[in-house]
Amino acid sequence: MAGSEQVSEKSVATEDRTNETEMGPVVPAVLTSPAQATEKVNEVPDNHDGLAGFQLLRQVLVGVMVAMITVSTSANSAAAVMLPQLLSNASDIPITAEQGIWFASAHTLSAAVCSTMGGMAVHHLGPRRVLLLQALPTIAGWLMQALANGYPLLLVGRCLVGGVTGFSLSAGQVYLGESSSPQIRGRLVCIIGFFNNLGSIICYVVGYLLPWRWVPAAYIIVFLLPSSVGMLLVPESPYWLLGKQKHQRARRSLRSLRGDPTVADRDMEIITEASKSRHRALTLRELAKEMKKVSVLAPFLTITALFVLRIMAGIMTVLTYTVVIFQETGSALNAYQSSIVLGCVRMFNSVCCVIYVSDRFGRRPLLMFSGIGCTLTSLGMAAFLFARDQTPEWTGWRHISWLPLPLILSYVVAFDFGFARTGWVVHAEIFPNRVRSALAGFGVLVHFVTSFVSILAFPYIRDAFTLAGAFFSFAFFSFLGLLLTMFFIPETKNQRLETIEAFFVRRFGGHQTDNAKNGES
Repeated sequence: MAGSEQVSEKSVATEDRTNETEMGPVVPAVLTSPAQATEKVNEVPDNHDGLAGFQLLRQVLVGVMVAMITVSTSANSAAAVMLPQLLSNASDIPITAEQGIWFASAHTLSAAVCSTMGGMAVHHLGPRRVLLLQALPTIAGWLMQALANGYPLLLVGRCLVGGVTGFSLSAGQVYLGESSSPQIRGRLVCIIGFFNNLGSIICYVVGYLLPWRWVPAAYIIVFLLPSSVGMLLVPESPYWLLGKQKHQRARRSLRSLRGDPTVADRDMEIITEASKSRHRALTLRELAKEMKKVSVLAPFLTITALFVLRIMAGIMTVLTYTVVIFQETGSALNAYQSSIVLGCVRMFNSVCCVIYVSDRFGRRPLLMFSGIGCTLTSLGMAAFLFARDQTPEWTGWRHISWLPLPLILSYVVAFDFGFARTGWVVHAEIFPNRVRSALAGFGVLVHFVTSFVSILAFPYIRDAFTLAGAFFSFAFFSFLGLLLTMFFIPETKNQRLETIEAFFVRRFGGHQTDNAKNGES
């Protein structure tokens, strides 16, 4: 496309029909004109910055600090090992089954409530500052659980950790999405999942070897104290700084992150125009106006549906009630030992995602892999449990008592490579720049609300329809997630955020409309 050409509605529609599934160097919607957009994107023939070695290591270290300070998102694993000890007769804080349900779900409920403020905080304060501010109350929440002398303080501590996690989770996603080079963005966003799994494994091991009070203490000692110091050295998001008209600080931030002044200056030029729309927060009226544009509404509804379906597919339930589920399925291993094996498998999955999988395969293939794998493994578990419940007298069940463990492990493998890490990667990439901060907070809200519903409802569903019925429902929602990916989610691998936004503009129209009208007769 020549720099002087105007893009008519007819040509956009034609291009959309012929290139629906591709996102080449197209016009970023937030630029001032189609001509300028084309020139800027064409200056970069590919989406790799050409960085290597220590230059990329800088961004990896930043990603590690962000992942460690947001590790409390894995707090459901803490509940998985704390609950059986708290519910036992020997517990120094005895709780009832009903109190156990609320202890398990309180984290996600408080996270859902506080996540409504996360997007606005990121816009006004910046993602780095939000991550720093959440460190102290998170440490306080874990400390309250470790030192609790009764159920009320235990519950308050869990609610505090959940609330701060919901408040700050979008900051971590936005920061890594905006500060990373396109060539490693997927891997860096996946680092959050890696450290969440590391937190889970530490929970399982500590819960198996030591009293439950050491589980919250481990979060403080291993993750939160070191990352709180490390985040002091991390620069602010260049997108946010440019949106606040802090150009010199943004340039310094990019040079610190990229380690190459030439690459940093080139990226500075590319994202300067894209960040002009973030100089102030959207009012509710402006946000409502933006949401009427299909180019905004389409990715918003897509991410909302993906986040609902991925959680209803059962992962938060399995992680929160891991020990209980292994006890009920009659796993050949001890329930705690099975949980440790599960944690190790998730750790291996996350290493594969960070090192190889996330940027080797596209987002769509990985999400489809999750949809297929979770559907089949959940159906397998449901069939096994249903058959065992119907014919409990069959003596052969003791010979295949090993089957639930590999089925659950296979389910977790399938989930981790797509719905888990890749879902968050797409969440960090797909929203238009103009509304990214506000809608990122809503995505986190959907995640935690759905998690709360699934965790709270599981004991009741298990009682009403048995554990087999619960796994059948996991299979149903996994299949819906597969269909959603096949028909509605575009490929975003190796695409600049501006290019991803332009894809929805080409397909649906929206951001570019007003500027185009001003530039065309």
